[in-house]
Order: sequence, then structure tokens, then C-alpha cells
Amino acid sequence: MIFSQHLETERLILRPFIEQDFEHYYKFMSDNEATRYMNYSPLETTKEGARALFDTVLNAYTEDSSDLTLVIAQKMNNQFIGFCGLKKTNTSDTQEIYFTLLPKYWGKGYATEATTELINYTFNQTSIKHIIGYASPDNPLSWGVAERVGMKYEGYANDSGSGKRRKLFSLFREGYQSKS
Repeated sequence: MIFSQHLETERLILRPFIEQDFEHYYKFMSDNEATRYMNYSPLETTKEGARALFDTVLNAYTEDSSDLTLVIAQKMNNQFIGFCGLKKTNTSDTQEIYFTLLPKYWGKGYATEATTELINYTFNQTSIKHIIGYASPDNPLSWGVAERVGMKYEGYANDSGSGKRRKLFSLFREGYQSKS
């Protein structure tokens, strides 16, 4: 997805990754607590594996890709605190939303703030009509974010990326009211 702008909230900036973000990204990927609920392979958490994923993210900004990954940074100091994004699914008008933060930023409302802004962007600026999200059954903080942004719990489903059984949440453009 070609995306060159910044999205802003009261406390956050959501922006494309740039080359200078790699060290922050690698620090995140090598943090076992940060990636505890994610579907990364052991190889992807090495410097070489993180580099390959990072390059894929950078290339998606200029290629005809429907995937989008954005840095979540604190507005006051541009501090990297995590990332969020959208990725394609098997249905052209549906995208999977995701977010992840460094553990020291958990429970402070940043994930809800970033996810709300990304949903507003998606429903107001793209043709996407349906957003889904998966959450680990062991991660109640993520369930709370999904519910606070208006997503509906749909039951358990196999995650499209890992095949693991996850909680599935969804949200449709129709009837959605933009939140700030």
C-alpha cells in the first residue's frame, strides 16, 4: 500500500518506517516479552531474520502491496514504542489489523489510540469494508483494545498467518462511527 503520510493522535504519530528505525525494530523483535503473543519464528527474531522482515515492510511502501506497517511513536519526543498495521486477507475488501508495543508501554491506552486512528484512516481513506483482528487467548489486554475500538468478538478461529487458534474480532465500515 503506497502510504507516505503521518497519522496523528493526541499523544502519538503513526508513520512509515524509515531505515533509521531498524535498530528500534530489532530491539523489539529480540525482546521475548514484547513478542510473547506474536507469531514470529525463532529465525525472525534474530538480527538477520528481523532485517528480512524489516526490508519487506520498507518494500511494501512502494510496491503494489495491500500490506501496511506503521511505526507508533510518542508525539512529544518521536520515541519508538511499537508498530501497527494492516495486512491482506483472502477477501479483497477485508484487512487484518494488528498492533504491538514494547512492554513498558502496555496498559497506557497507546494501543487503543493507535488502533482507533488506523481504523478511522482505513474506513475513511480506503475501499476496505471489513477489518478483522486476532488476539491470543492468553492476552486479555489485546481483547480489551479490540472491544474499546468497537470490534465485535466473533469466537475462536485459526489465525490466517500461523494457523494457531485465536480469538477473532471484526468490525464493518457500515454503521461504524469515527472515534477520536
